[in-house]
Amino acid sequence: MKNLSKDSILKWLTPFSIFAVMVLLGFAGYLFYAYKYGSTVTDFFVMENKDLQFCDFRMHVEFVGDPKNLYSRAIYGAGCFPPLSYLMYYFASRILTRYGAIPGLTLDFNTAPYAFLVIVYYTLIVSFLLFLGISFWGDDRKRAAILFICLMVSIPFFAGGVSVANSTLLVMALMLIALALKDSESRFLRELALIIIAVCAGFKIYPAVFGLYYLLEKRFKEAARLTVYGIVLFFAPFALYGGMEGLSRWIFNVRSTMSFNDYGRFQCIRGLIVTVTTYLHIDHLVPHIIVSITPYLFVVLMIVLASLTKNKYRRLFFLCAIMSFFPTNAYRYTLCYLSLPFIVYFMDKAGKDSNGEEKQTPGFTEYIEVILFSLVYALPVIFGKIMNFEPTFKVYTMTYVEIRVYVAAYLLLAFITIHEICVLVRTRNNRHSSHNVS
Repeated sequence: MKNLSKDSILKWLTPFSIFAVMVLLGFAGYLFYAYKYGSTVTDFFVMENKDLQFCDFRMHVEFVGDPKNLYSRAIYGAGCFPPLSYLMYYFASRILTRYGAIPGLTLDFNTAPYAFLVIVYYTLIVSFLLFLGISFWGDDRKRAAILFICLMVSIPFFAGGVSVANSTLLVMALMLIALALKDSESRFLRELALIIIAVCAGFKIYPAVFGLYYLLEKRFKEAARLTVYGIVLFFAPFALYGGMEGLSRWIFNVRSTMSFNDYGRFQCIRGLIVTVTTYLHIDHLVPHIIVSITPYLFVVLMIVLASLTKNKYRRLFFLCAIMSFFPTNAYRYTLCYLSLPFIVYFMDKAGKDSNGEEKQTPGFTEYIEVILFSLVYALPVIFGKIMNFEPTFKVYTMTYVEIRVYVAAYLLLAFITIHEICVLVRTRNNRHSSHNVS
């Protein structure tokens, strides 16, 4: 009877159920306290502890009305996107601009008619693409629906990408679809996957790292075509956005964001070093060259681990970690990229592990990984109640929620990295032992 009870508990206590319960309870707690205390609770959870009113969509729509002078007007972080993304924003700008108005000079998103209707439908499209991408990875529609709901009410989505309408969510959803299509039996769908990845790179640049996926799988012809698609989709739109001068100004804007060194910007590796060393008053002991080089060493480490690992979920995690933690202009919503490997893990329709064998009972390390991932994604309601939902930090990128979430995010990164290194070392030692015995 005891064994039956224990087996029943283990059968229910799956990594997916743990994630779902933690995230849904977190959102339920938020709804309870938001009803009780009002909008100040939402202030506590969202980025910068204030209503940013879809700023990442609004800002680009307002700038893009005058395409030829886009990168002259949208400077620094506001103009760091490649021109392909601005085709989408320009479409929205034309919808919102009155006929005969001077483009780029009269549009105020907050007062433009139907602006929030455009935001609603943009969010619906992104949500549909995300659910479609999740569904591509398995036949269990109930699980897909639960996972979709959990993501949409999580910290990186609900209190991050959705609240500012950042295109990271769109790119993440498209990447999920592309990864599902890349191994399709249909040649057309495999080619579509290449084009989608190239489009994602044309929006955010960093998804170009997924070209490594094809190289690691020795699909060199597809990797070459992906490179061609990426080059065309990246450079061709500059013809509409200032030509060579626009390209030059875009490079300047990107280089400006790469020098962000703000205290409190621990959403990236570079900012983490600056914040920790400054807080501990040891920043004078850490040379600037160390601060500058460490993020690139991190990228190298992630690429090496992605190349050596035999676990497809971890390979995907290491590549996504580059997109989440390397960009110096990263915000909370870049943690959405970390959901890619976990969606694949939760939904993998093959029902087999990375070696093609039937999945075994999840091990201890898998539970640890999922719990840490859940801590990154679940709204920390208990933590908020302890802090009385008072956002008292004066550094605009540093909030209590940011600290709590990124502690879990870096612990997740460290745990998976160290565990993979241990697995690689153990595998290497076993090979040496077998060789010596033979």
